[in-house]
Amino acid sequence: MTKLNATGTGLIYSTFLSGTEADTIAFAAFTAGGVYLSGQLESPDFPGIEGVPSQCLPLAFETRLSLDGSAVTAARTAPGNVMAYDQATGMLLAWTGADLIGFDPAALPTPIACIVDAADLRPVTSIAPGEALSIFGAHFVNATLGQGPGASATSLVGVTVDFNGVAGPLLYVSPQQINVQAPYEIAGASLATLTLTSQQISASDSRTLPVIARNPVAFLDTVTPPAPSHIAC
Repeated sequence: MTKLNATGTGLIYSTFLSGTEADTIAFAAFTAGGVYLSGQLESPDFPGIEGVPSQCLPLAFETRLSLDGSAVTAARTAPGNVMAYDQATGMLLAWTGADLIGFDPAALPTPIACIVDAADLRPVTSIAPGEALSIFGAHFVNATLGQGPGASATSLVGVTVDFNGVAGPLLYVSPQQINVQAPYEIAGASLATLTLTSQQISASDSRTLPVIARNPVAFLDTVTPPAPSHIAC
């Protein structure tokens, strides 16, 4: 990030802004309080956004660079691709892929960093009845608890996940990951509002996604090394 004087003949400051991976900047807004920057985040150690689970990356982000380029403040993940800055309200406008929403860049990050399909760990853009989902965030609870075979509890260590008001069966709860099954009761609805509540951190967060009839996905084994191949001559 480089700032020149008004005539372009002198350097005011120049600074490197990134983590250890390939991050990009696609938006900048120059304000009286600093320079808002936004783009795609691939580094888990990007300044000010440490702690985002690697399963969520790449992810949209926004951050604010001080006027003299010496400090990064108000860094957080963004709910979509930032398109504009509203000077009247101090809000950033982001496109989620379906809606244009405004958010306060100075507000604390919400608990949910991303929601992915539990099978292939791809970000979800819709929800199917019965789909297994993994929700990632920086901190949900202080303990880890999984369900045994056949269990279908809808509340674990103070965590619940509702879909249009219907509690989803929880399969696993940990500080950074929650696995939940979307209830079959959302079938026929056009939208499903997923609401996560954690009593331990006294926080709640929600996402609204379209409902589709089905979403077949294969579970991928990313742990077992491939067997050696043998060629007969």
